[in-house]
Parts: sequence; structure tokens; C-alpha cells
Amino acid sequence: MPTAVFRYLLFAAGMSSGRAFGMFGQSLNWDAMRVLAKVAKSPGLAVPHISVPHIGHVDWPALREAGVRGVVFDKDNTLTAPYVNSLDPVVAPSVASCLSEFGPERVLVMSNSAGGPDDVDYKDAARVEAELGLTVLRRKTKKPKGFEELLAWFNSRSSGSPGEGSFGPHELCMVGDRSLTDVVFGNLHGMLTVRVGVLTLKGDNKVARVARSAENKLFLPLARRVGAKPPQHPLIPHSKPKRQMPFVLERPLPRS
Repeated sequence: MPTAVFRYLLFAAGMSSGRAFGMFGQSLNWDAMRVLAKVAKSPGLAVPHISVPHIGHVDWPALREAGVRGVVFDKDNTLTAPYVNSLDPVVAPSVASCLSEFGPERVLVMSNSAGGPDDVDYKDAARVEAELGLTVLRRKTKKPKGFEELLAWFNSRSSGSPGEGSFGPHELCMVGDRSLTDVVFGNLHGMLTVRVGVLTLKGDNKVARVARSAENKLFLPLARRVGAKPPQHPLIPHSKPKRQMPFVLERPLPRS
């Protein structure tokens, strides 16, 4: 990758992970910045397997039938508007469909705010759980770290289930709106990755907005132009045309 692209990645990760370097109550995500060297060498790490406008376009029954056993959601602009703890009406039917297919014990929220190291006594995680009815992963690190805690959570749910073994990374689906955090996290660990569009810019902080725009308008088009592809996943052969993708609904589930 050109030096200019690496510099962009450094800028975007610093902007997005720090949220103005503490202005909005989150500390700088040094782990995300350190992983940039890997992304610069392998830009496909930031390219999702599936891209949809929002999660209402995801075919959860098809994913489960194909072999996905668990789903991990980012929170802001994936499930909710930024800094809001209630489900956005656009995605509420899709969340209900996901829960129906996988069960609440196989659906997890992994946010860099709620449940993360900046969430004192995990109070925000508790509020999100009360509002969304979904479990929030508690952990001491931010994405792209935390996979061990995530996998341990899922495996604790499979214990004692007849005929079920431990979860493999390829059996988990990571869903989020950010290429350099959510998608990179999932791809680094062998998960199926789904990138969603922004639900709303209302309430979003300016720093995250600029970084996301740079990801979507600069980095991803450039990465695809140089032939970057996401890591191979057993459910998404590189040779499969998009029109045959079985996990995307042409028409999203109607809003509630």
C-alpha cells in the first residue's frame, strides 16, 4: 500500500477510536492504532464479506442454515442512533428475526463504549442491556482486542448442549458500521463480517463522522481498486458473484 494510504489509516484510526481523544469520554484506542501496520500490508482486512444499507437487509435464517451459530453486533449506528440506547425502528424487526433464529444466548453486543474499559463499573452496559434486551460483553480492552472474551462468552452458552461443540471463529458473524474497528476485528479473527451503512448522523460526534466518511469514500474504494478482498471465509467464496449472495435480502424487513 502507498505511504499516503498508511498515513490516512493512522489518521482515521486515531480519530475514530479516541472520539476526539477523550472529549466524549473514551480514551485513545492504541490497540487499534497498532493494528494499522497489518491493515496497511493487507488492506483486505478492512474489507467486509458483506455490505448492506442496514441490518434489515441481512437474511438471518439463511445465515443460520449455512452454519453461522452466533452474531455479534456493534451498537452505535448499527442497532441504535449514536448515544441512544433504544433500537432504531428501521432495524428492530431484523433484531427480532435474529433473536428468533439464534436465541438471545447466541446474540451479543460488543461496543467500544458500553462494556468497554471506559465504562466505569459497566453502568452503561447495564443500561443498554435493560433497553435493548441484549447482552453486552464486558471486557478490559477495546476492539480489535477482546476476541478471547467474546469466544469464551459464546462457549459458555454452548456448555451442556447435546450434540454441540465449542464455537469456531468462522461460525460467528460480526456486524458493525466501521471498517477499521468492526470489520478489521472480525476479519483478524476469522469471523464472517457484515458492514452496515449509517442509520443517522444525528447525534454523532464530528470526529467519528469524518473518520467514517474517510473510510467509506477514500480507503475502501482505493482498497478495492488495487484488488483487495476480505480474508477467505468458507461461507463466502471469492468467486461467487454478488447477485448470488444468499445472505442479503433485496427488500429489507419492514420497520416496526
